[in-house]
Amino acid sequence: MSSITASKDGRLWANISFYARDRGDNVTEWDKTMKYMNIYDGERWTVLAQSPGFYKIRASMDGSIWALTYWDGKPHFWNRTYRYDDMIWNESTVPDEVISTISSAPDGSFWIATDNGLYKYANQNWQKIPFPANGESYSRVTAMAISKNNVIWLGFSVNTLNDIYKCGNRYNSGEEMGVYRYDGKSWTHFTVKDGLVDNKICAITIDNKDRVWVGTYDQGMSMYDGQKWRSYNIK
Repeated sequence: MSSITASKDGRLWANISFYARDRGDNVTEWDKTMKYMNIYDGERWTVLAQSPGFYKIRASMDGSIWALTYWDGKPHFWNRTYRYDDMIWNESTVPDEVISTISSAPDGSFWIATDNGLYKYANQNWQKIPFPANGESYSRVTAMAISKNNVIWLGFSVNTLNDIYKCGNRYNSGEEMGVYRYDGKSWTHFTVKDGLVDNKICAITIDNKDRVWVGTYDQGMSMYDGQKWRSYNIK
């Protein structure tokens, strides 16, 4: 199971991209032909027809389900997003982009992060918001969270599009970019100079007090309370 999400109507969606089968000799065999979406309504499970094979799924506030495909490498490592409207999966994506993560905002908009910037989907249109970075780093978005005020928080890490090691490995720390915040008009950049415990970010979430929590590769966690960062070592 690669991803789960809960839709606005209370249903649970579970994405299975492939099955692991025990051949009987303690060897696991991966069957990547089995690609299903499973839906639980509180009483029973329903299995949708085979999907294109998804990496991540997210529920939107408008009731739709969005899904991100794996990187196929043909001809490049471009992937796509699909939108489910309770009948069929419809491809709704941006062309020729490496999409690393997806998220939905409280205002109903849907966001994807690519190597070349953010894209916002609203009113059936995509809008590109370029990153303020100069594009010379190999760091890409590994985590995205959106606050109740529709502020976008992004965590960056140098990685290799490996779905097992999503945060990559520890390479040149000088290339790591830390955290960016986008408020709809301007960008704010946070690094260790601003109080982060590390610039290699693997996870990010926002709690009910609107505090932003980021998880790093191997240096613990940092929390932003709206004024300053506080760091925690996890052992």
